[in-house]
Amino acid sequence: MKFAKEYAQVKSFDNGVTVREYCQGVKDLPLDGAIAYFDNGVFGPKKNRVFAELFYVLKGTLMIDMDAQTYELAKGDMFIIPPGKAHTIYGIKAKVFIACSPAFDPKNVEFL
Repeated sequence: MKFAKEYAQVKSFDNGVTVREYCQGVKDLPLDGAIAYFDNGVFGPKKNRVFAELFYVLKGTLMIDMDAQTYELAKGDMFIIPPGKAHTIYGIKAKVFIACSPAFDPKNVEFL
């Protein structure tokens, strides 16, 4: 399936994070993908109830707080967050590809 950039849904948050969701509204996908832009922004703390998230840094720096540890990721680094893990994501001029499996559903995100 092709998901063209011009049809992606853009969501901007007050916390310096913008997300371009490519698969929003497509039912029964086993995974989905988005591009997130962190302009010195933070997202969380939160917990994904049923889906895992994969982060792949395209540019900038991404930090993920999880399990009382901070992981710093640079361009080319990847990080996977399993379901049920509390985490916070910080970005410094970061562009990040995010995949969720099963597909992202905001009803399955718990903000802490």
